[in-house]
Amino acid sequence: MVRCSPWHTAGEGHHDQRSGRHRTGLRVGDSGTGMPAEIIGHMFEPFFATQRDGGGTGPGLATVYGIVTRPRPPSPSSPHPAPCGSAHQRGEGPHPGSADSDKGGQAMAKIVAADDNDAIQDVVTRVLNRAGHEVIMCHDGGELVDEVRSQHPEIVVTDNQMPVMTGLQARETLLEDPETADIPVVLASANATDSDTRQVLVDGDQQVPKPFTATQLNDGVDAALKHTRSRHASTHPTKEPHPETGTPQA
Repeated sequence: MVRCSPWHTAGEGHHDQRSGRHRTGLRVGDSGTGMPAEIIGHMFEPFFATQRDGGGTGPGLATVYGIVTRPRPPSPSSPHPAPCGSAHQRGEGPHPGSADSDKGGQAMAKIVAADDNDAIQDVVTRVLNRAGHEVIMCHDGGELVDEVRSQHPEIVVTDNQMPVMTGLQARETLLEDPETADIPVVLASANATDSDTRQVLVDGDQQVPKPFTATQLNDGVDAALKHTRSRHASTHPTKEPHPETGTPQA
């Protein structure tokens, strides 16, 4: 049995100093025996499940956590609405004291991502936002290609099996366009075979097997970012400033 009770009544809601609004909390509990400590530490991890044989795949609590903690969407008067059919979330940087804040990973990047599963979309967006990245989420491979061409991200993160075109087909399409060929792809998939990926993925691309942890996804993105930024630095070296004028030397 699940019990729901108000954390505050409407007249006694918590006053948010930042927004100037009153909030009402909701406490949810059940009559079960609870979870062992070793499971509680993993309860909000994407794809963590204790009953895999017909009992679920794990994104449920991670999705709920993402919904509760996600930033508010922009107001209707926002001059920068998200592209039609896409979810656009800007990261706020790693949370102080979190595992991500101590990783020493790459600086914030614009990322176009795609997955046709709503729960996994939410997990990927939340994980990458918490790492400080800006995420533009798409629902299929065709939309992914369109958004990459219009948004010019540093990284692409994609599932493989999706409507319109698969993640690997989207990668092939991006490789055919000189404007998008050099954007590295992180393929997060449970069903892409090694022979498929060897034929399509190129140097700098990364593969993250599903189910993945937040650390595995962030590591794949960091590796792709490190590769593309190192390549950019080698082809666009920083010019030393003139010792007297301070302007870059030819």
